[in-house]
Amino acid sequence: MNPRGEQKVWIEYSVGERVLLDGEVYEVVSTQRNRWGGPTCRVGTVEGGRKRWLTPRTEGQHAAVVDKRAIGDVIERFYERVRGDDLLAPVFDAKVSDWDAHRERMGRTWCGVFLGEPAEPGAPPPAYGALRALDAPQVDRWAALFEDAARDVFVPELAAEVVERARKTADALRAEG
Repeated sequence: MNPRGEQKVWIEYSVGERVLLDGEVYEVVSTQRNRWGGPTCRVGTVEGGRKRWLTPRTEGQHAAVVDKRAIGDVIERFYERVRGDDLLAPVFDAKVSDWDAHRERMGRTWCGVFLGEPAEPGAPPPAYGALRALDAPQVDRWAALFEDAARDVFVPELAAEVVERARKTADALRAEG
């Protein structure tokens, strides 16, 4: 219970899930309950090096690690903004026909970028074509909407890191096009 008498709802991890923590990718190696009944997990670097404990966040709390749920939350918030944006919606709507499938695919893609998980096989998702088609003001808007979504989900320091990596990815995609 929190001070208002409400039950805390914890974001829990399963063995094998990956998180980006302090600039390193870790994998959950075990889970258990702490002495107060909350979840905690042991994580180890993917290379099998050092291990440490991670206490998951509660729902509604800004994320201090990058994980699948946080990436999914950013994607949901970002595309909600894109679809309501006068400048970007027409470009993305022309490239994306199935938004649910697209969000799922982008989740796998960003998990590849941030967590080193196997990314989507085959060609980049159709919205990457939309990124290549953006002009400078549209790229600026794309970055601003992504930054807003990241700040909604992550603690400020991590939001800045996530946004920087997303900008580099977008710049690389535009350079390919």
